[in-house]
Amino acid sequence: MKIGIDARFYGPHGTGLGRYIQKLIDSLAHIDQKNDYLIFLRKKSYESFTPINPHFRKILCDIPHYSLREQVQMPYLLQRENCDLFHFGHFNVPLMYRGPFVVTIHDMIKHDFSGLSATTRAPLVYALKHKGYLTVFSSGVKRARKILVPSLYVKTQLIKRFSLTEDLIVVTYEAGDPDSFSIPQDDKKENELLTWYDITPPFVISVGNMYPYKNLERLILAVKAVSKETKSKVQLALVGARDVFRDRLEQYAKEKDTSDLVRFCGFVPDSDLVHLFHRASCYVFPSLSEGFGIPAIEAMNAGLPVVSSNAAALPEVIGDAAVYFDPTCISDMSQAIKKVVFDTKEQERLKTLGKKKAATYSWEKMARETLNVYETSTRA
Repeated sequence: MKIGIDARFYGPHGTGLGRYIQKLIDSLAHIDQKNDYLIFLRKKSYESFTPINPHFRKILCDIPHYSLREQVQMPYLLQRENCDLFHFGHFNVPLMYRGPFVVTIHDMIKHDFSGLSATTRAPLVYALKHKGYLTVFSSGVKRARKILVPSLYVKTQLIKRFSLTEDLIVVTYEAGDPDSFSIPQDDKKENELLTWYDITPPFVISVGNMYPYKNLERLILAVKAVSKETKSKVQLALVGARDVFRDRLEQYAKEKDTSDLVRFCGFVPDSDLVHLFHRASCYVFPSLSEGFGIPAIEAMNAGLPVVSSNAAALPEVIGDAAVYFDPTCISDMSQAIKKVVFDTKEQERLKTLGKKKAATYSWEKMARETLNVYETSTRA
């Protein structure tokens, strides 16, 4: 069987999507010595990706996501390779692609959180782009042989919105990276990083993009409230690449007189991030919506207590290994953070539960389940 995979997001700079694609391909390369794979990559990833399995071949596909070229040029490129099955790792399946395919739907956040606050586009441009998103998304899920999702929460959302049958949608839970996040502490390295990022313990940390649905404005106010209530300076380290949403959030922090409490760390490689996790008091996940939540799993792998929103897929994924709060209530969030930051017994309890919960997730398990989907889909 010849299987194509759209890997244009491949790599850590593709955020959660990139990590998912990278781990899927790496795991398939280890477990599947039978099928042939064509890996379609953007130029940057194409140059750095070296297949370890002779059944894997890379193909340059330097076509931007969500573009006109993706809709017009990409179907021709894919159909030329005549794959038995193609896997789109995101919703953006070209409308004109007519080969058999499966698609991964990571979440439906753009359905639930639309509007001008969620974009940098002019109103008319945004309206057209959003209409295009809805059209492509709907076409993809209705034409797919199978849909892979990272949680039961996303599966339920899809069934409700598109009247899909349950057997069409397969849950393949994602994972963290225990090899990178279970390493020993290194006091010298960690002290250097704290100095570099101008962080003074105690501090809490949150990782990811800074889109409005991430709810970071409320998190900033919650940390401010904790500091005020306890008369102890508790800092917030935000890890995520610079973009217009980060710029907006930095301005918000200044307006709320919290610049001394909030540290914008930019992109931090995993090799450094694990050391920040070691020194943080807890990981805070304030999102209004998530399809899975890889950063929480990696925090738990590092032995970092988790304080989480009770919204969307987060309770399903994290289970009993977190203290939860209502993400719309700043007071509830601040009380949950305070409970963990200033209670070492609670921290130890969450560390133990977190390690146990994180160990239930595996990229190899996810890849084996995905491979099973490939095999059953080609028999459809």
